[in-house]
Amino acid sequence: LLAGSSFATPVTHTITGGEVTAGSASVTIASASGWGSDGSKTLTARVTDVAGNVGAAGGSLAVTLNTVAPTVSISLSDTILKVGDTATVTFTFSSAPSGFDANDVAVQNGLLSAFSATSNPLVYTATFTPTNDLEDATNVVTVGTGWTDSTSNTSAGSTNSANYIVDTRPPTAPSAALAVAVASNGISAAEKAAGVAVTVDLAGTGAVAGDTVELLIGGVSFGTAVTHTLTGAEITAGSVSMSIGSGSGSGWSSDGSKTLTARVTDVAGNVGTAGGSLTVSLDTVAPTTTISTVAFSADTAANSTTNSDFITKTSAQTISGTLSGTLALSL
Repeated sequence: LLAGSSFATPVTHTITGGEVTAGSASVTIASASGWGSDGSKTLTARVTDVAGNVGAAGGSLAVTLNTVAPTVSISLSDTILKVGDTATVTFTFSSAPSGFDANDVAVQNGLLSAFSATSNPLVYTATFTPTNDLEDATNVVTVGTGWTDSTSNTSAGSTNSANYIVDTRPPTAPSAALAVAVASNGISAAEKAAGVAVTVDLAGTGAVAGDTVELLIGGVSFGTAVTHTLTGAEITAGSVSMSIGSGSGSGWSSDGSKTLTARVTDVAGNVGTAGGSLTVSLDTVAPTTTISTVAFSADTAANSTTNSDFITKTSAQTISGTLSGTLALSL
């Protein structure tokens, strides 16, 4: 009996002499008998004799009916993986799994480690590490069907995670030297204040539209980072022009020799190696040397005497003078 009543299709059995001798009988409840919906069920049995007398039900047994195929959902803590990244993969089941382990999981373009159950019997976790030097925008984690739930129901099929991207190939360094038009005789205070234009050759970097170029000074960022997001037109042209604005002045520091480089960071956040090294001279201090004396070669008065009033009747003159100090010659 089910909950004290007959199954929709009654489950009966005529007892044999052997079963009477054995003291028990085995009865099968067929799948079409009418269990009803899943949940807790109480089974009992009763005996009806050959005269038709119906005995009282007894032998109560509580069971749980579970016929639903178990499911699992898969999530990653990071779905855009760059150099140095890892992601925690979480497996969440509809009911506690049996026989589930790392062998039931397949990953693309990486390795799974630290596979473990959590304090929640429905949740397992693992660590995914992407393969180095790789770019692949289409990847999933897959759980197969080699596991069951606690009542031996199998999964209806394999389950995939949402897509994740692996980009562990950083851009390469610019190979050609940077170009700075004003740097041939040093960068003056006025040129620095106006903004120093720098051209970066993108050849060999592997840069694409959306990547970011940054100018560095002495191998580090300017005080205010000098960056630019590349456009498709700049990729086609093979170069990009950038300006070190006056607001970036804190990075220039004191006057002297400066080494400028550039690096590319891709859209995944992989930072390329700096390259294109160019050494320039920063000279923003005005000279302090003054003119001490000035003289005409023929400073003559109307009576032909010589004086130094700079009034003369001689038109052809050689003008000479002296300075307060030595001038530094910049070539």
